[in-house]
Amino acid sequence: MSEKMNRRNFLPLAGAGAIMAPTILTSCSAPTAPDPISIPGTIVFQRTTSSGSDIYIMDWSAETQINLTADIPGNHGRPFWGPDGMSLYFDSEVDGKSSIKKMSDISDPAGSLETIVDEEGHQIHPQVHPDGNLLVYSQTNSLSVISNGLLVAYDLNSDQEISRTTNCITKVGDNNFPVDRDFLPGERTMIVTGVPGVGIYYPDTGVVEPYVLSNNPNNITLNSVAVCSNGTTCYGIGMSSPYPSELALSFGDCDTIAAWDLQGEGSVRSVDVNSQENVKTRMMGDLIELPSLLVMLCSCRVGYVNSGDLWKIGYSNLGNPNRAMPKHISTAAFDNMTGSNYWPRFTAVEHILS
Repeated sequence: MSEKMNRRNFLPLAGAGAIMAPTILTSCSAPTAPDPISIPGTIVFQRTTSSGSDIYIMDWSAETQINLTADIPGNHGRPFWGPDGMSLYFDSEVDGKSSIKKMSDISDPAGSLETIVDEEGHQIHPQVHPDGNLLVYSQTNSLSVISNGLLVAYDLNSDQEISRTTNCITKVGDNNFPVDRDFLPGERTMIVTGVPGVGIYYPDTGVVEPYVLSNNPNNITLNSVAVCSNGTTCYGIGMSSPYPSELALSFGDCDTIAAWDLQGEGSVRSVDVNSQENVKTRMMGDLIELPSLLVMLCSCRVGYVNSGDLWKIGYSNLGNPNRAMPKHISTAAFDNMTGSNYWPRFTAVEHILS
């Protein structure tokens, strides 16, 4: 794949106890590539308008944006690439009921569509392990974004449930957390976000081990999370004091990118991402890793419009993966986007867009 991103080249991670207490660093320099950045591959994302929600794909130029679910009834969101970079998993709401769908061939969206999980309540936010056998999703009684409910592990080979979370990081009112998650390299475990920190989720047993971010003077509350392919660093988008943690976890405007070590001394680096006026990040999509460059793909709010917030797909140039420090949030490459665009996910597979 040459310089294309490869999140599947995993190295083992030490046990859950390898997560260390963070120490905030006030500065960190790193070489960065010039903007605009162009990376071969395909981006999938959710677009929400007054007509509903659909799944779109585009390349890095964003010149061609294709609606994959235009002919599929319902509202569709939170897409996730299968390990082959060809198939898509997403949640689909029809008549007020949400289930997990799989699109095996994006060149034939309706013809290759199948229902993976459709049980009582709502199934949302699917993620598939790199081995292609394990599906993790959220089970909830409400389609409110903040109510992400319990985590469910599902075996795609046997089409059977493995476990449900027996506990969550915390609970705010009637809302169970975690909110976002990412698989740890080489493991059947995940890093999950919640209040007031992060946790480790074990799908085979359904247990979440809370890990509160101690020694966190900026009081960072993480919203979304992604783990580097070498398993040593975790990145998150969230909010810092004085914002209430519930606001960050309800996917409100976030103002901080944080990075902390999963091994070693456990240092944390954080920065205000509002280097462009009227730009706020909402959620991370993917970390795109090249030999000398680390890019965070995310959803960014750009100003206000009469019909509400306008969210575009943006990125943060993090520079050198070994000494990463966020540089800025850019939306210039995606300025022709309409609607509100969320949950961007990247695959190095270059699909023909026509």
